[in-house]
Amino acid sequence: MDGVYHFLPFETFKQLVEPCKYRGYILEPLQNSTKSAHGCFADMNFDEKTDIHKFASEARFPIVKIGSNFGEYTAENYIEPKQKEKKSNRGRKPAEPKKKKRIQGSGKYFNSQITFETMSLVQDNKRYYIKVFKNGVFQVPGVLSDNYEDVIGSLEAVRDSLSRVLARPIVIKFREDQMINKKTILKNKKLRILITRLGSLLANEQNGANPMNIRNVEYINAESSNKVIVQFSRPTKTNPHKKTTMKILRQKINIEGAVSQEDIVAIYRFINAFIISNYNDVISDPDAQTYSSSSSEDEQFDERKVATEEYDPYAF
Repeated sequence: MDGVYHFLPFETFKQLVEPCKYRGYILEPLQNSTKSAHGCFADMNFDEKTDIHKFASEARFPIVKIGSNFGEYTAENYIEPKQKEKKSNRGRKPAEPKKKKRIQGSGKYFNSQITFETMSLVQDNKRYYIKVFKNGVFQVPGVLSDNYEDVIGSLEAVRDSLSRVLARPIVIKFREDQMINKKTILKNKKLRILITRLGSLLANEQNGANPMNIRNVEYINAESSNKVIVQFSRPTKTNPHKKTTMKILRQKINIEGAVSQEDIVAIYRFINAFIISNYNDVISDPDAQTYSSSSSEDEQFDERKVATEEYDPYAF
């Protein structure tokens, strides 16, 4: 840990997270959340305007659709995915106007790329939308596993299609600094996080000693859900402004954009200990007793509400 958090002395970090050992975990072990895979099909180039039709003729299952601004191909018996219901923007900050991009062809897809829609080989009804740019760089949102085992079959199918069209072997290379996303929920399903109070205390933490290097705390009041968004400064060699984001809702917490498992676990342990330390202020508990403000810390903390076992936060 000392090497990972060069801005945080190890003893300080240890003192911060050790209370988890003695007061248990109020949060479930970390679970996988969807992530994006980034990489490239090495040493290749194509022209999406002319090659889209070549790729269409060489498509094999699990590829079910190929599209660019210059054409589309769908497999026989292709079924359109169900469209998600669009959420209201009420209560959200208005989006900043984006600079208009030059439209190429139909304008339906991103420029300078071909999108391969594939069916998952390991999960029923799961689809991947693999964007392959003309220089071979690819992006795949919605990946479920840290080691990409759920999407590798789809990437291999796209690689094979590229190899047949370009008449040479193609190699898949993943980017080393992949973003890691995890999620957790309250162990006790009766409990609710008091979003406003927790956000206020985290803002105080940011303005105080701030050993976790919190850089921003923002409260979002939206129609769909209220949340607190906390950003932790996590500079890397390639991005000195890199941040890891934690989104706190009433029962669940998402940690997104981490560059290491150590970062994920440190933030998980921090928020677990922080909630426990401020239990009476930030947790709504229908079974809780009423405590006076003069009660001691041990009296205010109700051990019955928190599991006392120790377990690996990596477990999922």
